Amino acid sequence: MLSSPHAFLLRYGWMAWLSSTTLPAEPGAAFWSELAANWQGDGLHLLERRWQADGLQLLFSATPDVAPIDLARVAKGRLQHALRKAGQAVEFSRKIAVRALGENTRATVEAYIRDQLQHCELADPRYRDLLQRQAFTDPAVRLEEPVETLSGRYWYNLHLVLVTDGRWRMGENEAARVRAGARAAAAACGYGVAKISIMPDHAHLAVRGRPDDPPRKIAETIQKETARQAGMLGLWKPTFYVGTFGEYGMAAVRGGR
Repeated sequence: MLSSPHAFLLRYGWMAWLSSTTLPAEPGAAFWSELAANWQGDGLHLLERRWQADGLQLLFSATPDVAPIDLARVAKGRLQHALRKAGQAVEFSRKIAVRALGENTRATVEAYIRDQLQHCELADPRYRDLLQRQAFTDPAVRLEEPVETLSGRYWYNLHLVLVTDGRWRMGENEAARVRAGARAAAAACGYGVAKISIMPDHAHLAVRGRPDDPPRKIAETIQKETARQAGMLGLWKPTFYVGTFGEYGMAAVRGGR
């Protein structure tokens, strides 16, 4: 696998329910070891599982080129095949749920992005004010609500951080164009930008992705379009950070809810 200059922290919860009856007794360690190795080849790392009579919950970390729809398909397909192979065939409902998860909840991430500029030490309050004017919140993008598809429901929220090349400081004009570029990219690609905070040398965005697009594609699309709108193709460092987040933090998932 090629190394990446980017930083990713991508975790998803996958939930499926049975079409009928109940799950059999949970298979043993060898079953899960083989299945986890197969998922690893798909870019999925199984972190935890919860085997219940009426359904199954799996927690994965994923590589940045795995879209949530692909995760749902591969998780379900390999699991059903492995169960048939083990003589424990079951049929899951066509409808599944995939939730983006992070160390922090949606409310914490949104507050962090909203308040970034207030915690930044700037000598000139006028500079703070001009950047604050470019902050953006779209109340129509409700990150707590899922995207519905024929295959299920997807909560797919990403925290994207872009940093200017050489830590160059943006002025009001560049900041305005970055905001416009992010919104234009979202509108063109079917994404939702819930929040934008423009800092002197970087930008934070809370984005709802399309479940058929992987995180890397979404980040690269927004990065390129914001630079193009700003008229500076070298505006950003050729790196970025992308992390998933949702209604639940990892602590809640690990401890049960």
